Amino acid sequence: MKLIREPKRQKMKTVQYFNLTLTVPEDTKYISVDQDGEIILWMDVVKPYVKLYHFNVSDWCGEVIEYDMGQVDLEEMDWKDSLREY
Repeated sequence: MKLIREPKRQKMKTVQYFNLTLTVPEDTKYISVDQDGEIILWMDVVKPYVKLYHFNVSDWCGEVIEYDMGQVDLEEMDWKDSLREY
């Protein structure tokens, strides 16, 4: 067996998200958490908004970065206050 194509490497940046230091893809514009504590990365040009149990953007302008960032315990924090811009 031999490798015929290297995986695509993303440029990364380090950000402070509340009390956490996260390394995220460079094109991350927003970070949020859903009601279950799943960390979500966004590379949108439009700010996501709260929709029922998670953040959302209109279908034509937003995209979630498919990158597993893990899950947090929200403790006493309301997930609706978790959206931050970077």
